[in-house]
Amino acid sequence: MRPEPYAEPAPPPDALVPLSVVAERLKAAGVWEAIVALVFDPTNRSALADLIMVQQGIAPNDPVARALISAAGADPEVALRPL
Repeated sequence: MRPEPYAEPAPPPDALVPLSVVAERLKAAGVWEAIVALVFDPTNRSALADLIMVQQGIAPNDPVARALISAAGADPEVALRPL
């Protein structure tokens, strides 16, 4: 019998960082335009699709969000810090 692969459980809704807070932090870091360019880049279609599906907020450990924020030149620990 093969063990099941480990998957991190989804964070509770109150652990999500609201999109408005993430946007405010990215604007304050001066990387908002870079994030917009990355999200709408045709090579990042999955990131755009993921963003469209976000309703409540972004999990602080979301690997796609963390990669995009890093690529834009911001610190994901700061941008995705829980409230």
